[in-house]
Amino acid sequence: MTTKEITKNILEFISQNKSTDAKNLLVENFNTSLNDRKRGAKSALEGILYMHNKNKDHEYSDNEIKNIVKAINVMSKSISVDDFDKGFLDVWKENMKILRANRKNEESVIENPTEKE
Repeated sequence: MTTKEITKNILEFISQNKSTDAKNLLVENFNTSLNDRKRGAKSALEGILYMHNKNKDHEYSDNEIKNIVKAINVMSKSISVDDFDKGFLDVWKENMKILRANRKNEESVIENPTEKE
């Protein structure tokens, strides 16, 4: 599995409240000989996991997600961004994609409830 796939799986586990699975996958895949980009990704994943465990009930609003994505895009274009930063920002961008997709799925369930048998 690629780092991107592993990262996505970890973020999916976090969004599904499976913190133990997320932490185990993180430890298994981000502990040895990391380059700067992977170190940045690991740092972001640890931070996201910590924040989630600290406040599991927090849900980002559409506006918060939009503002975070804008901030990530601005930071990504900075001339001072190095490989560590790129790895960190890539994880946050993927996290926002997952949160946005989860919000859309929740909204579609509310708008189109299935008929009960």
